[in-house]
Amino acid sequence: MINKNRLQRSVPQNAAEIELALRYWNRLYERRQQSVPPSRHELDQFRRYVGPRLGQRAIDVGCGRGRFTASMARMGVDATGYDWATAAIKIATGTHSSRRVRFAVHDFLSETSPEGVKPGTVDIVVCRLTLGYLDGKHFMEQASRWLRPATGTLHLVLETSERQPPGWTSLSHSEAEIETLCEGWDETQRWDISVGGALIGLALRGPQLLLGEK
Repeated sequence: MINKNRLQRSVPQNAAEIELALRYWNRLYERRQQSVPPSRHELDQFRRYVGPRLGQRAIDVGCGRGRFTASMARMGVDATGYDWATAAIKIATGTHSSRRVRFAVHDFLSETSPEGVKPGTVDIVVCRLTLGYLDGKHFMEQASRWLRPATGTLHLVLETSERQPPGWTSLSHSEAEIETLCEGWDETQRWDISVGGALIGLALRGPQLLLGEK
């Protein structure tokens, strides 16, 4: 029997857990359950703090139904949304049509980069409410390598543990964890997406890891 609460709130630790988790997420998208799209307020904040520009290249990690990916494309960004659930990518591809947007299946728990994503070639990496499902350290290292030196920006949307309601269980992040995520970047910005800061945005610009490897 699939324990959906565990699959929603833990990182798969082995091949069997990955298979179960993937089955769960595909079934979730196949049922077409409703999810909350990015609000106009959140998108305005993205424009303000991340500053997408015409012709930039962006990737959306764990894109789901592709709403945020498509929103970036409408801002003039060449955006690719990735998700490991084929059902999610099928829905996203069938819903959003633009010369600036595309979708593809990719498992970010693997050691490989998405096809065509080379070091230093991406302007914006978006990871919206997805980091808790990944190997955080490995993903942060990967994202740093994909981004352009000095100007590349990693945009994270996170739930903060200390600001959740009593008894709330989720893949949220403590303030100490958030401080660690902000280390190793030339510039960091943080803002509240929801009232009270239960949901926050981060813009981490200028990956020092990549610069140090040159």
